[in-house]
Amino acid sequence: MKPRRRLLDYYRQFQELSPEEISRGYREHSEAARSRALSVVASLDLTSTVWHEPPHAEIVNAATYALRRAINAYPDPSATVARSELAARHDLDPARVVLGHGAGELLAAALASLLGREGGE
Repeated sequence: MKPRRRLLDYYRQFQELSPEEISRGYREHSEAARSRALSVVASLDLTSTVWHEPPHAEIVNAATYALRRAINAYPDPSATVARSELAARHDLDPARVVLGHGAGELLAAALASLLGREGGE
């Protein structure tokens, strides 16, 4: 059988169908594909501290603005301003607010404090 003949036979099946029947078939196919796509749930890896979505645009803009102003300055090692602002926002004493570079550093500092060790030795 010639390729052209098979192609014509393929399209003849649609001549027998009304436009509504053809549309119904396409809609059913589209709905099935959409339901399959929606049924797939991406796994959420809780072993890492990386968020699965990109940051909000306003956060990126604020960080970019802040970094451009103080790109060459050393950060405050005790984060005095940030701790004061957080304490004021949550009605706390700034001495009770602790900031760090990730959960690992904060947990190490908490354990060192509980064990009575200074500097995380």
